[in-house]
Amino acid sequence: MIAKTILIADDDSDLADVLAVRCRQLGLKVLVAYDGLSALTLIDQQSPDLVCLDVNMPCGSGMDICKMLALDQALASIPVIMLTGRSDEDTICGCRSMGAHYLRKSTAMWDLLEPLVRRLLGLSPPCPDNPKRSGHAVRGRIPPNSFDRTLGGARGVAARNCSRGGPPS
Repeated sequence: MIAKTILIADDDSDLADVLAVRCRQLGLKVLVAYDGLSALTLIDQQSPDLVCLDVNMPCGSGMDICKMLALDQALASIPVIMLTGRSDEDTICGCRSMGAHYLRKSTAMWDLLEPLVRRLLGLSPPCPDNPKRSGHAVRGRIPPNSFDRTLGGARGVAARNCSRGGPPS
């Protein structure tokens, strides 16, 4: 069976590298880009099965890349996850309007990202008796809570407003 491919594009090299390790633990082939132009090049050359983009990157924002993917018939079917520290309503609604999944960067985001990656790529759910396959901590590996899972705050309000078509009047 050929491994599914994920592209992680983030100018925070530490975060991108940690996510790459986690995705490899799921059995994925991982491509990493640290700027928008490199991400576009890898998308064109490798046609990944899933793309994770930071919103703010040098040489092309993740939002611009997402728009380009949505407008290209050959690439529009690639699912996109937008990973960002931004929680403003424009960013959240912009992601949703392009069909991208919005995920706020935080210290326990792997707890949200892993099931989303599994679902989008059709991977089996984690096995509780096999820590390596489930993505949980294995000796010498990254602990499972190295990212944040907060769902409230400005992001929750913006998400509710976006689904209603704007802020309450």
